Amino acid sequence: MKYSAGDVSNAREMLTKYAPPGSTIFCVLRSRSRSGMSRRIDFYTIDEGKRLQYLTGWMHVLFDKQRSDKGMRVDGSGMDMGFHVVDQLASALYARDARGLGNGLRCEWI
Repeated sequence: MKYSAGDVSNAREMLTKYAPPGSTIFCVLRSRSRSGMSRRIDFYTIDEGKRLQYLTGWMHVLFDKQRSDKGMRVDGSGMDMGFHVVDQLASALYARDARGLGNGLRCEWI
């Protein structure tokens, strides 16, 4: 699925606004396939007003994934898939230094 450049730019802007470097992204497992090879996960953060902010919609656009009301589909197994997606988000939004370390985002499961 292809989103327009404006959609991607808006998603990037909103994600950098609500998930600045060092912030915590909360992961909610919505479902897991029977084979265990894919999951549906939603992603949230807490904004400055102490309100829960839904990030999954903007992440769908940034990662060029089809939208779903069941959460973002994440394929794979054998590792913490929430951490993997949050690490990908940090890489997409923020540059890494010469050592390969980024201005990371923290991942917490709720």
